[in-house]
Amino acid sequence: MKRKAFYLIFAILLYGVYSCQKEFVLTDADTHAAVDTTGNSTPPVVVTPAFDSSYQPLTKGSFWKYRDSADKDMSLHTALDVMKTINGKIYTAVLASDSTSTDSVYFAHDSINYYMYTLEDTSSFTFNYYNDTAKIGKSWDYTSGNGSSAIRLRTTVISRKTNLTVNNTVYKNVVHSQVQMTTLTSGTFTPQFIFDYYLAKGVGLIKARTKGVGPASGILNTEELTEYSIK
Repeated sequence: MKRKAFYLIFAILLYGVYSCQKEFVLTDADTHAAVDTTGNSTPPVVVTPAFDSSYQPLTKGSFWKYRDSADKDMSLHTALDVMKTINGKIYTAVLASDSTSTDSVYFAHDSINYYMYTLEDTSSFTFNYYNDTAKIGKSWDYTSGNGSSAIRLRTTVISRKTNLTVNNTVYKNVVHSQVQMTTLTSGTFTPQFIFDYYLAKGVGLIKARTKGVGPASGILNTEELTEYSIK
């Protein structure tokens, strides 16, 4: 099974395969950058968020589409009206679907921390992928999962309050976080992947990049937002 954007990390954890990720383009009337079939470039559209001021809106019916740089497959992520309380935090379900699979992952955030959670069989994983008060370059380490499925994660804030152009659209107030994942292999923790996430305020994830290291070296995929709507 494949999972797009954020969800790829869990496909790796839960199925033990080194999958690929995905990418996307905006079609809202206010934020769509048209394609010029004459070959001339279209001036970038500048997005000014007008809705949820967080870096991961979760209002019911909001959706995000991405395109995978490796296989060009598209995925659709939709926020549902489904809540789950986990360790005292209220998570919202996001349904992720592509050409081969459909699955749900849960997200939660307060004014500072951003979390992702998934449960498969008897294994559950929580992923603290951004902290809005951590200084640039600040890292924090934590362990998720249990027994042979345990992983070690290190999240680092790389930059914030920058502009980033994705698919000819300029997103303002973008933060960049990086997550290094180490998995337990034959009783030893081994570095496997580095995930880079770019989040735009009031929009959510606009770009995700995965790089394999160690045994997974050579795997490199990028997903970019192509279309979204925040309800």
